[in-house]
Amino acid sequence: MIQIKATLKKDDGSVIVAAMLILVLLTIIGISATTMSNSELNITSNAQLHKMAFFTAESGWLVMSDWLDDQYPLPTVNLGSDGFEGTDVTDNDGDGSTDELDEYIRFTNAMWGAPDMLPFSDSNPNHQYGVTGRYDGAGIAPGWDPTLFLRYNYQITSTATVPARTGNAVSQITVTAGKIEKIGS
Repeated sequence: MIQIKATLKKDDGSVIVAAMLILVLLTIIGISATTMSNSELNITSNAQLHKMAFFTAESGWLVMSDWLDDQYPLPTVNLGSDGFEGTDVTDNDGDGSTDELDEYIRFTNAMWGAPDMLPFSDSNPNHQYGVTGRYDGAGIAPGWDPTLFLRYNYQITSTATVPARTGNAVSQITVTAGKIEKIGS
């Protein structure tokens, strides 16, 4: 019995040291796991917001091209969803004065009555985009009778802004669109 007590006396405190080392190791693993999951959450959230900005911008140019499809005669001025300081001296919009709207028509006002905001799936006013359609002129429509038909060309740029955790997620898409229209109909 004396021998057992002597052996235990030599090991006093070693179990506590081993337990403390294991506890420190588990704490470090837990902190690393939490940090890693927060990083993954931020990456996923940012990816989702940038996709949302991209698809919002994509819907902008689609709205503009659908709007152009419904116009007759086709507009021969620049189009957009926000203000534009123009320098045109011709009364293109027929309002009796030569102002900035002679170069730039607010197509969103005609569609929804609210400038600078086009519809978004969750109706969140923070998810906005601006759309501009630059009129690039009319020319011969390949494969069509050039005396009867013209091709009207536009460059449509849609920019979307979606609030992100830090700053904004912004996406911009530019497409070239054209429509063939019969002359004088």
